[in-house]
Amino acid sequence: MQLAPKKLSISAILFGILGGIIGIGAGLFLGFALGAALAAALHVPSREGEAGYFTVAIALIVTCIVTPVSTIRFATN
Repeated sequence: MQLAPKKLSISAILFGILGGIIGIGAGLFLGFALGAALAAALHVPSREGEAGYFTVAIALIVTCIVTPVSTIRFATN
């Protein structure tokens, strides 16, 4: 015997979408800033775009952390 799933309101769904969009933007911004700072601090060479690849990798990692957190935060409020 299963219980009926709790239905989400439209506003919760819209706030979740908004949180995801904000999370992606904030995650990419913070990730690129952190990646650029780390590339400079760790003296990552810029030969053939290595510093750029490093910065993008850090940005994607930060975005993967920030986006779900902001989505859940917006959807539960």
